Amino acid sequence: MRRVWPGVRRAPLWLRLVAGVLALVSATLLVTGFAGTRLLRHYLMAQTEKRLVATAERVRHFPRLTVPRPGGGRQELPSDYVVQSYAPDGTLVQTLDSGDQAAPRVRPGPVDRPFVSGDWLVVRVADQREPGYLTVATRLTDVDDTVDRLATINLGVAGFALLALGVACWGLARTLGRIEAALLSREASERAALSAAEQMRRFVGEASHELRTPVTTIRGYADVHRQQRGTLEPADTDRIIDRISAQAVRMTGLVDDLLLLAQLDQHRPLAAEPVDLLDVAADVVLDDLTDRVTLTGESAPVVGDPVRLRQAVANLVDNAVRHTAGPVSVRVGPGTVDVTDEGPGIPAAHADRIFERFYRAGTTRAEASSGAGLGLAIVAAVAAAHGGAAVLVASERGAHFRLTLPTT
Repeated sequence: MRRVWPGVRRAPLWLRLVAGVLALVSATLLVTGFAGTRLLRHYLMAQTEKRLVATAERVRHFPRLTVPRPGGGRQELPSDYVVQSYAPDGTLVQTLDSGDQAAPRVRPGPVDRPFVSGDWLVVRVADQREPGYLTVATRLTDVDDTVDRLATINLGVAGFALLALGVACWGLARTLGRIEAALLSREASERAALSAAEQMRRFVGEASHELRTPVTTIRGYADVHRQQRGTLEPADTDRIIDRISAQAVRMTGLVDDLLLLAQLDQHRPLAAEPVDLLDVAADVVLDDLTDRVTLTGESAPVVGDPVRLRQAVANLVDNAVRHTAGPVSVRVGPGTVDVTDEGPGIPAAHADRIFERFYRAGTTRAEASSGAGLGLAIVAAVAAAHGGAAVLVASERGAHFRLTLPTT
């Protein structure tokens, strides 16, 4: 059983609902706010770098820089840029700025590519007029201030939104104190769990019974052969071996069906190939040895597992052939395969359960079919795995089954 903190377990339902909603919204606001500020900083940095590189391209073609004197000379640069001239050995030669900001101490960096040095964004370019190189720098104060201002706004808006949402959720959650609805929901969950457990118990029991029958038969014939092998005629020995082989085949088929259902229950991916349902149905009809099955219809392309789809159609046809001595009709349409027989049909009392595993319409095992009751269950499971369904269509005579699949 999953452990729950005692404090959380004792908290009222409305409080847990409000806390959960606020926690979810808080996480959402935190993520979106963080992403927004990061995107804004990235955008502002990109714009600043673009302007800095453009300015550097202009500066690199200027004559040798001179330190500006009061009241003299024309300043060619914006006031928020600092231009420095360096000798080839890295010695600072001259600085040009607005005079109201300290010049940056620039560390070595790449050429022609902006880089951050402290709180400055710097680009280093070759001096086209003199030996050495130039650096053009601008402070990142405006970028940082803008991002910080957005973060502050986000925090304020998020706080107000959470407060308003908390009040609204509290008002709504307090009106959800209908204990009866909660109890009914819990009762429904318990019934579903009990039903699933009962279905599993019945499945295991039926599987054990169906497997026990061929095992018992094989063991019985093996004992007979071991006890009487000295007196048995060759024909009797062959008959015993044939019975053992037949029961082994039956048990193998049952095990294969159980494994297939288990794989489908685990939602293991099936093949997804272009398949024509008309070709699948034709293949099944050609394998029929009774000469009672006819096929009509048109090409019906779908996407699915050809092996499993063939097995589903074959199970429908085999079910019809085993339950009637008359003709069986297979009709293929867009996304559908209909199998109809003229047998005794299926009583209404059994119609809702006909696709259940190990369920057989006979009131006793003698009246039921000789199969294990897994054929139609496999049809339903294969159809569901392909996003389709298997249904029993109401008919005035015989039984009419329809396999439906999504069309391409």
